[in-house]
Amino acid sequence: MYNYSQDEYYWKIQSQMTYENLPKLKNKSNESSWKTFYLSNRLSRYLVIGSEIDEMKIIDIKERLQNRGLLNVDHYNVYGFLSLPDDNFLHRYDAIFFFSYCGFKQISIGNQLSHFVDSGGGVVVCAYTTGCGRGNRLEGRWLEGGYSPFLDGVTQRISQLKIGTKHNQSHPILSNLNDQHFTGGQHSSHSDAIPSETALKICDWSNGKTLIAEIHKPNAKIIGLNFYPPEIVASNDKSNSDIILYNALKYVSNFNKNKEGETM
Repeated sequence: MYNYSQDEYYWKIQSQMTYENLPKLKNKSNESSWKTFYLSNRLSRYLVIGSEIDEMKIIDIKERLQNRGLLNVDHYNVYGFLSLPDDNFLHRYDAIFFFSYCGFKQISIGNQLSHFVDSGGGVVVCAYTTGCGRGNRLEGRWLEGGYSPFLDGVTQRISQLKIGTKHNQSHPILSNLNDQHFTGGQHSSHSDAIPSETALKICDWSNGKTLIAEIHKPNAKIIGLNFYPPEIVASNDKSNSDIILYNALKYVSNFNKNKEGETM
């Protein structure tokens, strides 16, 4: 019997039947084969969680990810010390992207995200969660169990930081990134924190502070991005800065799929 699962034309037809605006989505995708494109988008769901007075900042990040080619992206605002729904809510998703500007329930949400990682879910965290001060960091099991890619630190602002040393130039998160156009924005808000003991450095800012670090857990991966997402995407509208966000979510969501041979 002919093996349809290996036929690129078969997966192209499945994609055409499933996704609207397919040419736009495929052009923005990093996936070279139709099978990988179909399965990675069909099977993956993403959640953007932020703590913001202006919820449009969270929605903007979600829409930029959708424009990059992530099809199933939801958002949730925990500003005002709102609780996340129960663990079953998080387990609908393959990967979660979390950033905080305002106060939130640091212990309970930290506990929930660490349980999510234990169950195989990938997490990407940004400032001000990544070592920018105790008022915005994830706590509880997240902090006590070694889930944070960064130690504690304070926020620094240096205008128009660039990408510096790449410790792993072939890392998937750096794929298709235009170094010349990528900057930290007008303020380049970031932490002076160093990576935690179990974290691996991927690349630095041009001032030597760590830009991207990751932690490997038995069932999932965690990525720390040392910048404030609404600032960096607004400052790089004409470049491809949001490709880092896209790459990071794809990377952590594909971890278990790659192990099981589902998509690659």
